[in-house]
Amino acid sequence: MYLDFATYKSMGGSAEETAFPRLEYLAEKKIDRYTQGRVKAMETVPEAVQRCMVEIINAMSTADPAKMAAEAPLSGFSNDGYSESYAEPVTAERLEANLYGLILDYLSTETDDSGTPLLWLGVDA
Repeated sequence: MYLDFATYKSMGGSAEETAFPRLEYLAEKKIDRYTQGRVKAMETVPEAVQRCMVEIINAMSTADPAKMAAEAPLSGFSNDGYSESYAEPVTAERLEANLYGLILDYLSTETDDSGTPLLWLGVDA
């Protein structure tokens, strides 16, 4: 576990405590995927990883792609000739792209305990 609920809340987390274990697990798996599991091998989880986890959990807690696709927000309305237009719904692909952007923002300059960049996709020697 990279982040406990108390730390999550103290860093600005907004998800409910009942939803936190599932969201924390999913966020951890996302970070592990993009860092090739390097964070798991670290002695101490860096603050940047914890802050990234907070952002990912917050984003995932407010954006359920299946629900939001069915309920696209109304972006325009006209009365006389009756016209409605809807904003583009959040899809799983858009959510994943946004989460990957967060990971890049927070972890692109971070290194593991041996000095290897966390997001490096090469082979560790």
